[in-house]
Amino acid sequence: MLGKKYTGIELFSSDAQEKIAILDVIQKKDELSIVKEDLRTFNETTLNCLDNKTPHFLTVNTNLVIQKEVGENDPNDTKLLQKHFPNLNFSEFYYQIWRLQTKSIISICRKSHIEEVLTAFRKNNIPVINLSLGNSNMHLIRKYSEVNSITTNIHTVAFTGNENILTKTVNTVSVLHHLNGLEIRNSQLLSFASILGYLSGTANSGELQLKNNELEDSFLQNRLFRKVLTGSVYFLLIILLVNFMVFNSFFKANTELDKQIESANSSNQNTTQIKKRIAQKELFIEEYFHNATAKKSGKIATITRMVPATISLTTLHFNPKETKNEDPSALVFEENSISISGTSNNTADFTKWIGKLESLDFIKKVNISKYGKNEENKTLFELKIGIDENKQ
Repeated sequence: MLGKKYTGIELFSSDAQEKIAILDVIQKKDELSIVKEDLRTFNETTLNCLDNKTPHFLTVNTNLVIQKEVGENDPNDTKLLQKHFPNLNFSEFYYQIWRLQTKSIISICRKSHIEEVLTAFRKNNIPVINLSLGNSNMHLIRKYSEVNSITTNIHTVAFTGNENILTKTVNTVSVLHHLNGLEIRNSQLLSFASILGYLSGTANSGELQLKNNELEDSFLQNRLFRKVLTGSVYFLLIILLVNFMVFNSFFKANTELDKQIESANSSNQNTTQIKKRIAQKELFIEEYFHNATAKKSGKIATITRMVPATISLTTLHFNPKETKNEDPSALVFEENSISISGTSNNTADFTKWIGKLESLDFIKKVNISKYGKNEENKTLFELKIGIDENKQ
């Protein structure tokens, strides 16, 4: 749940001001790799450089942290504290105890100071999930280093001899330490030790462990909440996207249906108009041919009686439809006209028949529009006869 990136921080006092040593590491499988090191003066602006998504491990090592080296290692915290801090109100202090073979180092700090420090981090949304006091975590460095002493930012820690383990000092020299293949500057050792202690599951005795449990639970709950919230937002976005796609599909289908309905309405209107025109034409044809039937029947009978035996009629149209009209669908007829087509086996008989037709009173003119032989050696002809309706 914590991820693979961690930030260790040591807050310490030096030259009458507070400073912080920052160390960013990444865990890959069972190895830690250093990503970033920094050392700067501590203020709220400084905290802006920290990643608010990364868990932070804070070691408070300021002048307000009292570190006392005692010549015993009683496993009972209360007895050890009451003996060496007899007038201490334990409800107002956090404490941490580093026990050695024959000695112990007791680190205490007022809870009010710790809360002030945590408040500064909270204002910048920097999650602190683990607290340490003074040099309590230096025993973790001893496991991976063979040197007899190490100088951190404000102390020299001696791991051998019966002399004092902690000596107040000022670090002015940068020294690289090799810890199990990892190179770390001495100024970052306490920052690294706080991360190492958490990952190894090692904890010093002391009431501070209860505070650490509280900080870690709060971080995990906040991270879980953010993940659930982010998941909910993504889920909501997916639902909105699906709804949009469904709505868009429905809208397109509805638009297409409207177009089809509009096209169908337009087609229905066109069909209605066509039916209306057809009805008008049928009525026109009916009236036209009704009026013309009586007139044309007598003329047609006269013409057909004059057809010689050598001539065979194929078609005979009274007032035929015009073939050269620009609108093929329009019903336009050639008034006072008769069209005749057929075949002739005798040219002389055909000529005489034309002459007889021209002699009729109701015929104005006979035009031979086509005359010639076909493949069967028959003479094909077409006539266009102009008539006078007022004569019989």
